[in-house]
Amino acid sequence: NAARWSESVFQGKRFREDWRGAVERLRPALGTADRVVVLHDPSWRAVHYYAGDGWPLVSLEGGPERPADLSRFPALPPGGRVWLLAAWFEVPDLPPVEARLAEHARLESKEWESGVLVSRYRVE
Repeated sequence: NAARWSESVFQGKRFREDWRGAVERLRPALGTADRVVVLHDPSWRAVHYYAGDGWPLVSLEGGPERPADLSRFPALPPGGRVWLLAAWFEVPDLPPVEARLAEHARLESKEWESGVLVSRYRVE
């Protein structure tokens, strides 16, 4: 993202994703019917590193320089929730994923957790 690069190089701003903080925020709230979705494999690795095995974690990785692959979307159990996690630089890739979620779930919350956007959807 050229804008973030410019802010970092010329203004000295630093951007960092606090994946540990996002995982710790989700850990007590994550239900057995919930799914955790990330857009790309690097985000999957970061979440998996802090969450460990056993989390219902899915990456929508579409390949280098490609948008999220919606065919990799997990099955959404009725009454469950989907937690969509995205780093600040992944935000431009969110609209198709959010549109897909809106077909089956309603947005309950959308908050930044130290550089990670955490969106919670309720499956209907």
